[in-house]
Amino acid sequence: IEIANSVSALTKNKDLPKDLQMRDSLKRIKKLQKEVWAIKLADRITNLQCPPAHWNKNRRLKYQEEARIIFNELKDGNEFLAKRLNSAIETYENYIS
Repeated sequence: IEIANSVSALTKNKDLPKDLQMRDSLKRIKKLQKEVWAIKLADRITNLQCPPAHWNKNRRLKYQEEARIIFNELKDGNEFLAKRLNSAIETYENYIS
């Protein structure tokens, strides 16, 4: 049950409007153990690499902003991963400008 709850929290609820899905997921993640927070931090670090070529500047900015929200919500869960995410967010700026 614990693993199922963790996977569920890490998965966006597609029944919600798109603009609420990530905040809802983060709210559910924060109710779980810090290891789940670390998974979300590590996931976004990995995903903050070269964005798909078809993403326009606005989509890239939105993705970076989502990463900032994840950082702000989960930074207290794992100091090492929070620092890495913050660095990845800064580096992602190269894909925007």
